[in-house]
Amino acid sequence: MGKMKFMSQVDMKIGVIGDEDTVTGVLLAGIGAVDGQGKKNFLIVDTKTHQREMEEVFNDLTNRKDIAMVLITQGCAETIRMAVDGYAASGKVVPTILERLKLPFKVQIARPSLGSACGAASTTGKMGKIKFMSQVDMKIGVIGDEDTVTGMLLAGIGSVDGQGKKNFLIVDTKTHQREMEEVFHDLTNRKDIAMILITQGCAETIRMAVDGYAASGKVVPTILEFHDLTNRKDIAMILITQGCAETIRMAVDGYAASGKVVPTILEIPSKEQPYDPRKDAVFQRVAFFYPQAYAMMGMEEKA
Repeated sequence: MGKMKFMSQVDMKIGVIGDEDTVTGVLLAGIGAVDGQGKKNFLIVDTKTHQREMEEVFNDLTNRKDIAMVLITQGCAETIRMAVDGYAASGKVVPTILERLKLPFKVQIARPSLGSACGAASTTGKMGKIKFMSQVDMKIGVIGDEDTVTGMLLAGIGSVDGQGKKNFLIVDTKTHQREMEEVFHDLTNRKDIAMILITQGCAETIRMAVDGYAASGKVVPTILEFHDLTNRKDIAMILITQGCAETIRMAVDGYAASGKVVPTILEIPSKEQPYDPRKDAVFQRVAFFYPQAYAMMGMEEKA
């Protein structure tokens, strides 16, 4: 209780406005939040989303006390450019507005193109406008477990330069504390990092480094601690489409092998990929006690 945290992982959040691919990736990292009144910290934009709705969500996020950063794809920012530039001109620095380019590729979880509502920004007549933060230069650093980092990478936040320097670290049981501290110190000293997301488990491992940074008085980059989904106490079940589960299969199966049952991981079908119950840990448990389950699904028992 006596330890001082730079920012509460419970109170501070990231707001996200973008296409389905981008927002889904961020949600997979466990950053999405919906309060008791149904108020969300994200907006998925498609061709049916009105500009007014985007502006209302943007204005709401920039006025919330629990939002440290608003991540917005550049296409969305162009749609509500007056609101974004108006915020930049206000001089406020919290929350920080970080514009990102839309994913340049489709990942396994991606659905058909959402059209131009949140696609690449128009290049006609826009180049002279001042951006609050360069989407090319400013990045988010991420230190966390495979689930969390993979989600952020799916959102297009990962970066590797010509020297192989990354803005993320995937932490597992083989990762040494010294390596985590070195990456943390490197990220906090980089000029192109606006925020560092770190799961609380990782932060506890390098608590002296994290608290030391907090005590330094620096505010850029901002350090945001948060729970990953499988370690949060308020999560009873995680629904994940099997396509997403395949993308992070090692992490999903690793959790199943850990013997933990809360939260329960439930793989569900998606429109893009047929459901295979033989890969679902929950179904495997059912089949263990009820061998006829495979026959009822019209499938042969897993070897």
